[in-house]
Amino acid sequence: RKGPIYRDMVRRSVVVGGGFVGIASALQLQRIGRLVTLVERTEISSAAAASYGNAGTMAAYANVPVNSPALLHKLPSMLLDETSPLSIKPSAHLASMLPWASLFAWNCRPA
Repeated sequence: RKGPIYRDMVRRSVVVGGGFVGIASALQLQRIGRLVTLVERTEISSAAAASYGNAGTMAAYANVPVNSPALLHKLPSMLLDETSPLSIKPSAHLASMLPWASLFAWNCRPA
């Protein structure tokens, strides 16, 4: 479609989330010529934003595997504790997560 109508059109993108990844994505889209709208439910850099606690940094030393043999023993209590990073609320969606959960548990085996 290369006509006079399409020649002057600007490609638009919407990025949802103004955290570390959202802002980085919006900047990259702008670099390639897109007109970007960034949607964030809170004020950028507010304490309620997802990336507030890490100050927009990514620490290479903090990237560790989540699944490990030790996790298998802790998993049942972590799933039932609502303050746990792996807590879940019972819902109809849980059944669809079984394939992922099975693979996650399989990868918790010792190497």
